[in-house]
Amino acid sequence: MQPKNDMSPKLPLRVVGLLVKDGKVLLGKRTEGIGENNYVGIGGKAEKDETPAETLVREVKEEIGVAITSFTQIGDLNFFFPFQEEGKRWDQNVIVFICTEWTGEIRQMETIIPEWFELNSLPLQYMWHDAEIWMGQCLNGYYIRGDFIYNKDFRLESWDVSATQPAA
Repeated sequence: MQPKNDMSPKLPLRVVGLLVKDGKVLLGKRTEGIGENNYVGIGGKAEKDETPAETLVREVKEEIGVAITSFTQIGDLNFFFPFQEEGKRWDQNVIVFICTEWTGEIRQMETIIPEWFELNSLPLQYMWHDAEIWMGQCLNGYYIRGDFIYNKDFRLESWDVSATQPAA
């Protein structure tokens, strides 16, 4: 297993926003890049000196055209792809947010086709394998910390996850 979440090396920062409304979550089908054809949360890469919250607001606007106005950090996840060549690895630290309010109309942009799913009916067979371990817990209000390691076949090889109870 790689280093625990709180001891891991500095990884490139990414964010994921899970937009939640009326018992549903908005996911996006990626049309290119890492996870092409998979359903993912809305988000992406941080720019230089950008905070996770700033990245979330910018990426959600770029990917689905809405302005997030209320969100809460609900996860801190590390992903490792050790089979890849040094300097070309997809290793990353992903900060997860639940987003409950936004302005504007959700629309399809260049790399994401947005689609709503019932909270208890996620398209897990069309998602990265780690989503089955953490996403449902985040959607139920748990704060998740985790490390995930993928093998050369892009299958989840190992993981270490902890969940903090939601506030009563």
